[in-house]
Amino acid sequence: MAVIDHSPRTSTAAFPALLMARVVGTAMALRRAIRNRRMFHRLREMTDRELADVGIRRGDLHEAWRRRVETDPTAYLNQIVHARRSIEDAARRIH
Repeated sequence: MAVIDHSPRTSTAAFPALLMARVVGTAMALRRAIRNRRMFHRLREMTDRELADVGIRRGDLHEAWRRRVETDPTAYLNQIVHARRSIEDAARRIH
């Protein structure tokens, strides 16, 4: 009786390429996280009027920082801005 091997086979030559892809991906994610943190701190230094110009309120910054464990604060703020713009666009179309 023949034994059939169903285990996945990966080439040992592919391992360095996979490892390099993982290292590069991790480095890019770290770079993006550092850049986003800097942008978030710049937003915290803005006045309320400057924040309003980009569609953010001071309370949004506090909420984004509180959620930082769950999601990137800048991604959360981006979602808020896009949602508000969609609501404002819909309101303009109605009037």
